[in-house]
Amino acid sequence: GEGGMVLTDREDIAVRARVYGNHGRQRDQGGLAISVGHNYRMSEFHAALGLWALERLGEAIDRRKRAARRYDDALRSMEGVTIILEPGRAEWNRQSYPVRIQGERRERIANELRKKGIETSPGPLPAHIHPYIVASLHPPRLSETESAYEGTLLLPMYAALTENDQSQVIGALQNALASCR
Repeated sequence: GEGGMVLTDREDIAVRARVYGNHGRQRDQGGLAISVGHNYRMSEFHAALGLWALERLGEAIDRRKRAARRYDDALRSMEGVTIILEPGRAEWNRQSYPVRIQGERRERIANELRKKGIETSPGPLPAHIHPYIVASLHPPRLSETESAYEGTLLLPMYAALTENDQSQVIGALQNALASCR
């Protein structure tokens, strides 16, 4: 569903989030839009589900970190793959597990994994490439950013990822790398 959750201890941010999520309307303004906004109101069901997930957030992050360590251990020495290390200055919640695929074979490897029922993603398209941004802002080409995007593959990563699931992903990746030389 649509919606989301904003957590803040600042009243000004809370007010802005409520206005933005309510078509730009503030309750005490008689329903008039005072800014740009969208319909981001959550249903009660989604709110309850969000609160339930929030109570378990630490546990889910811990499971993701364990899964990331398993990937790290298995992929660290795999030829043709470069793991992306956790930045030392910040804690990474491991929303995804990105790897760099050496050479120009990311798409072929992703297709091989898909044939085995393993969904991957190239990750988010760099902002400066989106047609709207190009037409509106005329940004410069960022060749290193584009190169990083073109070689990045996001492997399956979620809190319920089992060791067996990961072993299947790792084995399929290894086979795909060998067949796509």
